[in-house]
Amino acid sequence: MLSLATGSHRMSEAPIGRKEIPMPVREAGMRRTLRITPVSKDDYWIGIARTQEDLRAAFSVLHDSYVGQGIMDPHPSGLRCNLYQALPYTTTVIAKYRGRVVGTLALIKDSPLGFPSDKSFKKENDFYRQKNYRMAEASALAVHKDFRGYGHQVSLPLMKYLILYAIRHMDVTMLIATVHPRSRDFYGGLLNFHQNGEIVKYTFAKGALATHLTMDTRSLESWMEKTYRDLPVSSNFHWYIFEFDDPVLNFPERPKETALDFVMTPELLRYFFVEQTDVFKAAAPNELGSVHAAYSPFFDLSRVPFVGQALPNKDFRYMTRIPAVWMTESRVVLGTIYDLTGGGAFFSTEENVPDGGKGELVFNMGSRLFRISSQIAWANGLSRLHYPRGYGMRFLGSRPELVNLLVIGDQDELHEARQAEVISLDVAREARRKKIA
Repeated sequence: MLSLATGSHRMSEAPIGRKEIPMPVREAGMRRTLRITPVSKDDYWIGIARTQEDLRAAFSVLHDSYVGQGIMDPHPSGLRCNLYQALPYTTTVIAKYRGRVVGTLALIKDSPLGFPSDKSFKKENDFYRQKNYRMAEASALAVHKDFRGYGHQVSLPLMKYLILYAIRHMDVTMLIATVHPRSRDFYGGLLNFHQNGEIVKYTFAKGALATHLTMDTRSLESWMEKTYRDLPVSSNFHWYIFEFDDPVLNFPERPKETALDFVMTPELLRYFFVEQTDVFKAAAPNELGSVHAAYSPFFDLSRVPFVGQALPNKDFRYMTRIPAVWMTESRVVLGTIYDLTGGGAFFSTEENVPDGGKGELVFNMGSRLFRISSQIAWANGLSRLHYPRGYGMRFLGSRPELVNLLVIGDQDELHEARQAEVISLDVAREARRKKIA
C-alpha cells in the first residue's frame, strides 16, 4: 500500500485492461495463488521503529522504493519524510532481517490534521467519518529491492502486524488505503478492501494512478474465515492472520487505555524534519502548533527549530477509549472517553445532555478511579467529522497527571501485566507441546 497525497486530478476510468475477467474471479485467483511461508524468529523481527537508526533505515527504504517507482524525485538526504511522521498519530512499522531494516509501512490514526489521502479523497473519507468509524490510513508499504522476490516473506508479516495492531492496539474500525489500481484485486481478494469513488491521476507522480480503498475491520475475521475455509494452510490467509501465533511480531507494551505510541524526541524531530529535510520549514503555523502541543508536556522543545517557536494549538488530543459515566444530581449517562488531555475530554454518547451542564466524569485508568468535576463545553452531532456523537468536557481544574498515566502508564501495573502475559504464554506453549506429543 502506498499513499499518494498531493497534486491530483480526477479520471472517470482507469486504463487497467482487465475488464474481460469479472472481479470476483480475479480476487479468487489472488487467494488461490497466494503462498504463505512463515519466517523464522532467528532471522526476522517485526515491530515499531523507535530509534534514529531504525527510523532512518525505514525512511530510506521508503525513499528508494518511491524513487524506483518514479513517484518522487530523489532527495539529497535519501529519505522520505513528511509531517505525519512527526506526530504520535503515526506509527512506523519495520521488518528487520538479521538486524537490517528491509521493509516498512505506516499507520496513521485520524486526527484534526486528517489523512494524507484527504487531499484527493476527502469526500470518500468524510463519508465514513459521518458514520462514526474509528479510522486509520495504511500507508507507505515498501520492501527493500533485495527482498522483493521472496514470495511476500517481508510484506505478509508487515500486513499481519498492520491488521492486528490496528484492531487490538489502535482500536480502529475502518482501514483506508490509497493504492495503484492494479493492486486493487490483491487487497480486495486477500483482505476484503473495497474501492470507493473515482481513480485519480497524480500530476506530481508523473501520471501514476491511485484509487481509494476501505476495509471494515469489525467484519474482517468472519469474512476471512468463510472465504478461506476450503483453502490449504499454505494459502489460508485467515489462519495466518488470526490463528497462527507468529513469534516474529513484537507489539507494544503500553497502557491499555491509550491508542497511540509515542516515539519522537526533540533530538529525533530536529534530526529528521530540520537537519535532514525541510519538513518543518515548509509546514504551516497550525501544523507546527500541533507538533508543539503534542510533545510540550514531556519535552523542552526550545532547541527544535520552527516547532520551538510555534504557538501551540489547543491541547493535543490523546486518543483513547475508556468506559466512563457522566453523573449529575439527576442523571447518570453512560459513554466512552474518546480522547483526553490534562484540561478536558471528549465524552462519546448517544444520549442528549444539556449544554453547559456540570457534573462528574467518572472512569478508571489502570488501577485508579477518577471522579473529575467537569462542565460540558460543546456538543457534536455531525459537524466535527473527526469525532463521534458526544460532548466536549472541560475539567474544572487542570489534571496533568492524566496525560502522564495515559502515555507512560503505571509502571508497577505494566510490570505485573507483562509478567502475567509471560506466564500465560508459557502455559499455552506447554499445553500445545503436550497436545502435539
